[in-house]
Amino acid sequence: MVHNVLLKLAPVHLKKNDSSIIITKDKKIFGTIKISKGSIDYLPKSRKEKAISLNWTQFDDLMKRWENGEIR
Repeated sequence: MVHNVLLKLAPVHLKKNDSSIIITKDKKIFGTIKISKGSIDYLPKSRKEKAISLNWTQFDDLMKRWENGEIR
């Protein structure tokens, strides 16, 4: 299984402009990650409107818990 990732980065510090990372699988959108000043959001293809959203403190906690094997 190969995923392709297309980065669309804002050319300046994130203030009002979000940056998007589009992930494709078999040339179809698999999901989109949006990065903003206040949060990181993931919109899987299976969801039509509402993204999974974490503020940066929540994201940091999630990654630390993943690293420690608390979640998988």
